[in-house]
Amino acid sequence: MLSDVVDEIAVQNPSCKGLEPLFISGSRFCNKLGGGLSAGISTMTLHFTGYKAGACSHVDEVVLALKLL
Repeated sequence: MLSDVVDEIAVQNPSCKGLEPLFISGSRFCNKLGGGLSAGISTMTLHFTGYKAGACSHVDEVVLALKLL
């Protein structure tokens, strides 16, 4: 889909060349940013609910947070 967008912009603006690397790197950045934010939010959520690594049992808030994540 991204290559179709690049091709369409190239057709509409023939003077603009070399846009594909810009679009690909922008897409890659957004993917990595989304993954990082997801991991950070998950970690903060578990921390605030009282998650303890290695614990055999957890409080109900942690169980609910894990179900929601």
